[in-house]
Amino acid sequence: MLEILNQLKGYLKAFELLNNDNYEACDYFIEELPLNKDYQTSINDFLLKTCVSKEGLSDFDCTEIQDWKEALYYTLDNYFFRNQKLTDDRLKIAFIDMISNYINGDHITVLASGIKNGYSSLSKFIHEVSGADYVFVFKDKVLLLHLGIND
Repeated sequence: MLEILNQLKGYLKAFELLNNDNYEACDYFIEELPLNKDYQTSINDFLLKTCVSKEGLSDFDCTEIQDWKEALYYTLDNYFFRNQKLTDDRLKIAFIDMISNYINGDHITVLASGIKNGYSSLSKFIHEVSGADYVFVFKDKVLLLHLGIND
């Protein structure tokens, strides 16, 4: 799992660097968090450790999605190809396949924030211009994927 997680982080970092330009910067990350009570507590604990804030996220507004692969496929168009005109679907499919390999057939719940309006709960919290989040909730952990844009 750690090897796949590191591959996912490297993939995101590469696309983050490709899409940064003079007017806006990308902030992409994926983190494995321990499941503390519920996914919102896990995300709050993570934010309190990593952000300069004494308050956590008061409300993580997200909805459960059934077909996360299809949703993520279209979300990646707005973030992986923001400043690059790459039309090769294999790059998106490879990333989705890596997440599938990480999940490894486990029974999970997938939630998303900002995939319809481009302004996720985490983007609001960290004051980004736009963003989308995917939360993969396992029995004992949470995988948090954030794709954000700031200026």
